Amino acid sequence: MSDPDFRALQAAAYPDGEPGEVADLESLWRALFGLESWVFLVHPRRIAQGEDPYPFIANVSGQGWLFVFTSTAEAAVFSEAQGLRSDDGSTYTLGMGPLAALGWMADALSDEVTAVQFNYGDAGWSAPPSQVAIIAGHLGLTDG
Repeated sequence: MSDPDFRALQAAAYPDGEPGEVADLESLWRALFGLESWVFLVHPRRIAQGEDPYPFIANVSGQGWLFVFTSTAEAAVFSEAQGLRSDDGSTYTLGMGPLAALGWMADALSDEVTAVQFNYGDAGWSAPPSQVAIIAGHLGLTDG
């Protein structure tokens, strides 16, 4: 079974950067929740300083954004573009199952995190953390 083509799914779900047809949006989110794990980037400074790995949260225009990727390759694209590689060029990541990630987001994220960014650039899309949980419930994956 091949991995979903998230670039094509995202392009169909968000034509011209705006939400498209419900069926296309559901296809994108079902594929996302169907992954074995979501990939979180870890800032290389945390590793260099011997801190526990923790998913990278960026300050975007004064707001906290959690970055989540559909593959380590997508995380590497972002880390390269943002200069978030270690001195030896490594990209550090954590993997977390989608439903475990939802639980972690509900428990660990402060009110300062206003958006979850999935992938990056043209292949990316975002939603508020609470909306991600609502979507999971809408898809019948959780009680929410």
